Amino acid sequence: MLIFFFISGILTTTYNSVSASSQLVENSWNTKTPSPNPERQGLGVVAVEGKIYAIGGFYWTEKPYISPMYVDKHLDINECYDPATDTWVTLEPIPTLMTNFAITAYQGKIYCIGSISNMESCAFEVYDPNTNSWSTKANPPFYYPHPYSDNQYSPFSLYSRNLQAHVVDDKIFVRNFDELFTYDTINDSWIKKTQVPDDFKLSNDIFSAVVDNKVIFFQVVNSAWPGDRPNNVHVTIYNTKTDKWSEGKTQELGVNGKIMDIGATTGVYAPKNVYLFGFKTELQYITWVYNPINNAWSTAKAVPDMGVYGVTELDDVLYITGGNNYGWHVGGEDVFSLNMQYVPVGYDRILSSDPSVSASEDASSSGSSESKPLWASLTVPITAIIVLTVSVTIVISLFFYTKSRKNH
Repeated sequence: MLIFFFISGILTTTYNSVSASSQLVENSWNTKTPSPNPERQGLGVVAVEGKIYAIGGFYWTEKPYISPMYVDKHLDINECYDPATDTWVTLEPIPTLMTNFAITAYQGKIYCIGSISNMESCAFEVYDPNTNSWSTKANPPFYYPHPYSDNQYSPFSLYSRNLQAHVVDDKIFVRNFDELFTYDTINDSWIKKTQVPDDFKLSNDIFSAVVDNKVIFFQVVNSAWPGDRPNNVHVTIYNTKTDKWSEGKTQELGVNGKIMDIGATTGVYAPKNVYLFGFKTELQYITWVYNPINNAWSTAKAVPDMGVYGVTELDDVLYITGGNNYGWHVGGEDVFSLNMQYVPVGYDRILSSDPSVSASEDASSSGSSESKPLWASLTVPITAIIVLTVSVTIVISLFFYTKSRKNH
């Protein structure tokens, strides 16, 4: 019996230490080690096999809007962040400079499509993390910036976010302004799809995310500047199965409201939602949450700091990576780097059998401080420890029981 209690004590201690160290609190932000290359913005961020890659981007040599001598410095940086060790490593640089480009991952490789503001052609580079090497594909059947842009050579076109890429059912869907294509990775070929309907053709930034077999686009429509009219985000949805477009619910962002980037959860460890990180004003940050099933909006905990960053998802946890170098964040410093982890609403909880549960409903039904039953918090390693410990305890108990019977 003493052995049993001794092993039980070890099990309890082991479980408590493991669960405490691995537990993530839903609807919360965690600060991680920033990139060794600060002030980077306009970069591409994507997750592959448990690691996060931050590629390309630029920074200002002088403060824009303030100094007439500012220019943009484009970067060929390729970095990898390992969330398990909270460390960064520098990898082979991208061959073609890109800013605010389309980036996605498929079968362990990273696909980068885009250019910089003073290039007419649109480059196509593929990175293989296993070999730390790049391969160049033929240019896509479009170029970026868009030919209809009046200021395609202006440095302000660096802020344009109108080139997006996502993988759905082994195909890479790429939207370039009003054009939509699919890329066949096997045949290295492009197919033009049904274009964006006229009613959905809007200017300004486009952000996108995939939920199930649909690509959801969020387009910011700016109010007059200066003015007191609120900015809005319009939702357009492309169904990859039917090759048809539909419209979602519009959300008011507030006067001068802006989206910096977005990320989506998959429904495995957190309910399916799209998180839009941005601000109502430059001093009031906010996170909007779009529920694609209910076509409804809610809010979540705002990002603690503001920069120009990229967002990616890894095991239903969202990571934002980037920076700034013209004092646009809480501290007001001229140069800073941002690397933060956001744990979505409802993360690591038993999801409702009704998949339409929204972020706000999920948060109200059980807050982040809700205690979970023991069995709901068990991970595979902890379960293995329990099974092994119980098995050993039973064997030892039977051994001493049999020995004591023989002695009598």
